[in-house]
Amino acid sequence: MRVGIETGEAVVDLDGLAERQRMVLGACVNLAARLQQQAAPGEILVGPGCYAATTDTAVFDELGLRPLKGFGEVEIRRLERMTDTPRPEPAFVGREPEWTRCSPRSREPRRDTRRWSSSEAHPAWERRGS
Repeated sequence: MRVGIETGEAVVDLDGLAERQRMVLGACVNLAARLQQQAAPGEILVGPGCYAATTDTAVFDELGLRPLKGFGEVEIRRLERMTDTPRPEPAFVGREPEWTRCSPRSREPRRDTRRWSSSEAHPAWERRGS
């Protein structure tokens, strides 16, 4: 198995899940696919976003810059192992204006059968028909 991981924003078509027609769009999705193509069997490669988000909780080997189609030169790292460092709760980053418009109830994550969500945060995140 070859794995490529990148962190970033993506758009997910939740309606397609019921029909098993999964569609996820975003630069991080495309970069993860390019990383997977570069990975050797049994290797996990991560992009710059994932590395920045996990430097305190994982150990990486730097593989340097590699040309990736559609991205140019990208700094790639190989995940070696996770550390015993306690993992902090992730912050809600980059959407403060939208977050302030949410009702207090919608700010609490709820368990959905398909995902963790705060679906009232933005109408586009809501599941149709619910």
